[in-house]
Amino acid sequence: MRVLPFLLSVLSSTSAVAGPCLSAPAYPPTRADTAVETTFNTPIKDPYRWLEDASSPEVRDWVREQNRVCAKALSAAGGDLAGALGGPDGMGRCSLPESRGGELYFSRQKPGQEQAVLVTADRAGGAETVLLDPNAWPRERHAVLGEWYVSPDGAKLAYAVRWNNADLGELRVRDLASGREAAQDRVDWADWGDFAWSPDSQGFYYTRLPARGPAPGTALPGKADLAFHRLGQDAGLDAGVFPASGDPQVYESPQVSDDGRWLFLVRSRGFSGTELSVQELGPAGAHPVPLFHSASSTAQALEDQGRFFLLTDLDAPHGAVLAQAAAGASTAGWRPLVPERQDVFLDSARLVGHRLVLLSHRHAASQVEIWSLDGKLERRLDLPGQGSVEALSGRAGDGEGYLSYQSFTQPETLERFTPGQAALSTWRAAPAAPASVRQARVSQVWYPSKDGTPISMFVIQPRGQARDGQAPFVLQGYGGFATPVLPRYWPATAALLGAGFGVAWPNLRGGGEYGEAWHRAGMLEKKQNTFDDFLAAAHLLVDESYTASSKLAILGNSNGGLLVAAALTQAPQLFGAAVCASPLTDMLRYPLFGEGPAWLTEYGDPKVESQFRALAAYSPYHHVRAGTVYPPTLILCSENDDRVDPMHARKFAAALQAAQAGPGPILLHTRAHAGHGGTGLESGRADQMAEELGFIEAEIGCQWAPGGH
Repeated sequence: MRVLPFLLSVLSSTSAVAGPCLSAPAYPPTRADTAVETTFNTPIKDPYRWLEDASSPEVRDWVREQNRVCAKALSAAGGDLAGALGGPDGMGRCSLPESRGGELYFSRQKPGQEQAVLVTADRAGGAETVLLDPNAWPRERHAVLGEWYVSPDGAKLAYAVRWNNADLGELRVRDLASGREAAQDRVDWADWGDFAWSPDSQGFYYTRLPARGPAPGTALPGKADLAFHRLGQDAGLDAGVFPASGDPQVYESPQVSDDGRWLFLVRSRGFSGTELSVQELGPAGAHPVPLFHSASSTAQALEDQGRFFLLTDLDAPHGAVLAQAAAGASTAGWRPLVPERQDVFLDSARLVGHRLVLLSHRHAASQVEIWSLDGKLERRLDLPGQGSVEALSGRAGDGEGYLSYQSFTQPETLERFTPGQAALSTWRAAPAAPASVRQARVSQVWYPSKDGTPISMFVIQPRGQARDGQAPFVLQGYGGFATPVLPRYWPATAALLGAGFGVAWPNLRGGGEYGEAWHRAGMLEKKQNTFDDFLAAAHLLVDESYTASSKLAILGNSNGGLLVAAALTQAPQLFGAAVCASPLTDMLRYPLFGEGPAWLTEYGDPKVESQFRALAAYSPYHHVRAGTVYPPTLILCSENDDRVDPMHARKFAAALQAAQAGPGPILLHTRAHAGHGGTGLESGRADQMAEELGFIEAEIGCQWAPGGH
């Protein structure tokens, strides 16, 4: 990545163990109210509730001052790292291609570009033709290209525009021959990622949100329905296809089968339940019929030549594939096709060349298998090593498919495969990783958590690094929403390894590394298991002399930000620095903000006493204690984050600043024109990376220790 040469020089110029500490600055005045709310006979103090109102002039002024203080403090670390690193990376990236006829459609981001450009090329790898270049959009509008979808006939492009990189955006349709876009085909405020073209390319199905208005974002979940837009018709007249559920924990999405015959209507209840209906497209009077319904199991539906397939964890926590020959049968009508296996955990499935292509992981590394439609394992694809396959592309009638592969030491490459053979052929190669990464030592270790459960962890170390307790380390984690942490290439790893840092990624309960049972062991009333697993990982790194507490930094984003916030409030003495990005921290009021209502199945409902008590037992904001020595902490959030409301970061920062009894700074940076994923621009990603690593280097490098510098 283009940040590496400069960042390596910054880190190595002071060495990883001899940098300047950041002094605790004079923080902006922050009033603390006496608000107390009693729930289930439990008094809950909330002194910074006033910071929830982002529209308040007082809050806006406070955020502005916090940003000023943060910028000044970080500049003292040896210069404005973010500014020095500004600009896109030198590696570039490319998406997996989607095939339409003889053409391939994909996005490509070259060095020097802020956003990826949509292009097309023939299968033989001929010259690329640009279809849409968002880099030409006026920068002052802060528009970011979101998801995109080419019509079945290859004549039209539907794409999403995200203002300030917010999740919700605007759908547009472009005629690829003329480049024209009709105003009536513009759908304002459509849900991201939920879209399917009709087989005749004359319209599309999408998740329609209520009309834009003053209602808070939390009023939207449960009120979206599935609609159909016919090209050329005013979007305001679009017909409803499937009604809104009325349940804020339910997402609705459409999917059209590869042969264009069937419309799947999907209702997902959080990450723990699925309702599937199917409707035949074409016949007049056709209506949805049930296909699968479970309040406690997930399912993905596929169809090929009239046969239906389900990838599900119903009665199979590791995942299995079921099949049936007709739509509308009850769940009991499905028969096993690919059985559950003890050490294989299914992630997703596609149909390519009229075969099932199953993406799974084993020992927290990916594998791809080809199965016949009558349930016979034909082969496993020859992946380059122990890494992760992030995605598959291909269609039932295609003779070939594509996959992305990466590992801790291998940047993402795009590979072509044919179902009839195990060998891969490289479609788009990535530049070689820096020598510090290629020569790194990657190991997988196991350790017991607090309750004795064995937990696996990947440890990446510079070549020849001694186990003497002197090496600086960065510990990261996620542990939620059944999301597995697999070997992925993290661009900052090269900078960290080159400066003598080690990196560790534990496979925490709550994630999906070891099946649905592993997920359920770290959710709802069992969420504390996730934090215990993470703290046990930190103890292992210290006890086994990988590092020392004063040299151990923790970093996490989103649900990983909650993880970091919980860890530093439960064991502040264990860490030398913390970076907490886009975190949830007020777990007693989270359902009132952003997409919070949709996460009740994951975290729990504060209105249910047993779940309230579990949430109150760890809610980071409520466990900040005055007079405690907290490690230097950088808290990051985005002003336009409509997923995790930045109020969590504001309240947590205010509480930590007031409680801090040590010399380490507590800094808050609110990024402008940014959503949950940052600005969506390459320079924004580089700036955040520089900010995070610059802070870690300044604090870990100075040998900060609990109780003083």
